[in-house]
Amino acid sequence: MIPDNEILNSLIVKWSKAPSDIPKTKNNYYLRMMDILYGHEPDYIKWMSDPYKIKQMQMNLGNFIQELIGSLENHTNYGTGHISGLDGCNKNDSTGVYIEYEMKIDENTTNSASLEKSIEKLIESSKRTGSKPLLIQFFRTSKISEKNKYKRYLITGDEYLKLYAPEIGSIRGLISAIEFQRSPLSLWINEPETIPVY
Repeated sequence: MIPDNEILNSLIVKWSKAPSDIPKTKNNYYLRMMDILYGHEPDYIKWMSDPYKIKQMQMNLGNFIQELIGSLENHTNYGTGHISGLDGCNKNDSTGVYIEYEMKIDENTTNSASLEKSIEKLIESSKRTGSKPLLIQFFRTSKISEKNKYKRYLITGDEYLKLYAPEIGSIRGLISAIEFQRSPLSLWINEPETIPVY
């Protein structure tokens, strides 16, 4: 049986507000990374107005970032089907660092059920392997609350790169390195024998 009319009407009034005209925008680093991944596609701008395509692109971006971080020095991308169910690890024998991580695009792609499940997987694997468990919310923009019961497991992409990939140091450093490496100037610098002779 559904609630009476009074409750039903109050719920309808509460949740039937007009949608906002102000779109939720992603941060600049997120948009630059999307440009890296999709900027070469002729229909990229058009795709950005299709919610279904945006969702697919976001999922691909998440997979791209997971594999990109997994390809950094001392990192391993677990891919799909790993016994831990996690995304990857950072194992540096010279420093003793051993981290297993789960990767999420940002805090908005981690609802409470997903967050709890991810933390449980991290803790379970940590007990088996002795690793430090981290949930990396790569493009997270909001500060992690001191009151958040999972605070010790949560880290932003910037914090992670600063602490565990200091040669890159930040999301900005990672994106800048990718943009430079893919630029025509980089191709010219990396292949000096192609310098035109006049």
